[in-house]
Amino acid sequence: MSSLVIDAAENPMKFLKSIVKQSGRGIWAATPRQSLRSIVPMLSPYNLLIPYSWMAILVPFSGFSLVLGNAAIAVSPMPWSLPPLTDEQLEAVRNCDLETVAIDRYPETLTADELLQAYTPTTDCDWAVLARAYAQRWDGVSLPESAQNAFGQTIALNPGFIYAPSLFASYFGKIPVVEAPPFTQQEIVAVKIEYRWYGLGNGVSYQVEIDRANTQPIVSGTVNSGLMFGDPTWETPTTEQLHKSDRTLSGTIDPEIVQALRFALTDLVPIDSQFTLNFCTDNYPDWLVSIAFADGTTLSMVTKDSNFLYAGGPWQTTIDGQNYVQFSPEFIQALANVVNTLELPWGEPAGMACGGWRNILDVAFPDR
Repeated sequence: MSSLVIDAAENPMKFLKSIVKQSGRGIWAATPRQSLRSIVPMLSPYNLLIPYSWMAILVPFSGFSLVLGNAAIAVSPMPWSLPPLTDEQLEAVRNCDLETVAIDRYPETLTADELLQAYTPTTDCDWAVLARAYAQRWDGVSLPESAQNAFGQTIALNPGFIYAPSLFASYFGKIPVVEAPPFTQQEIVAVKIEYRWYGLGNGVSYQVEIDRANTQPIVSGTVNSGLMFGDPTWETPTTEQLHKSDRTLSGTIDPEIVQALRFALTDLVPIDSQFTLNFCTDNYPDWLVSIAFADGTTLSMVTKDSNFLYAGGPWQTTIDGQNYVQFSPEFIQALANVVNTLELPWGEPAGMACGGWRNILDVAFPDR
């Protein structure tokens, strides 16, 4: 696999264009603070998270990554909850040769506006191929409403196509898929955040608790940002090292910031098994966020060391014995507001190498 070296500080506009176009290649990024300080003003007001596979953006700035553009949403989410996928649905996804058919059916000479006239889709595979053809023509900034509608029609016929690797990457967070579970209509009363980051840089870990989250939140916890890179126990620190504190947290936080977590529990789609999905090396954020609701319902959201989303994700959970993965960055965006408000560290790699990721069908449905 080839790689691309970008010096964003010298040529920020070339850097921006490159990260949009080079998503299929590995990218090595260095000197993170200096590189992004020159381009962050150009990205305003976009400020948070992308999957690495949309476009390979590999340089952190003050601990968070960036979104280039948000497409208008034209598709309504399905009611909670999607049933588990059948064997037939998964088989249909695996038997649909998206890449080959999309190229053959929709030549490169066709523009996005011409795709619908080129072929009339009838089956779930046809619609998936059309959605893939739109994604191949995506400029990295705005996804046409026709593309969103094609993907929406695809998953309405067969939700299994959410996990077709190229569609998962291209349409992640682009349309609302499923409404939030009904219990999220209640207020959150407590939150516990457990985080550990390690990679090409000094490690970070913390444990934060927020009580009385729906009235006058009380924040407590400890932060350890002293897991030194190169220490013999850097990748596998002892429990004592993880819980060693160099900062104690106390105080409060706006309850609306905490309550935003429950509104971000949308787009949970069923999977057989929880999994780790990494697109890059040297950046390993691992989250466990435990949420308690007013009626006693509890929910744990985890990332399983995944970095498909730069700051951690995709997010996964279990509800009534069923595993789910979140097909959007909604939760990490809401959590980032908590993290930044409390001035918690993210961990910052000095650089990383990216390119290629495991087939999500294989890791989410390993036995089928």
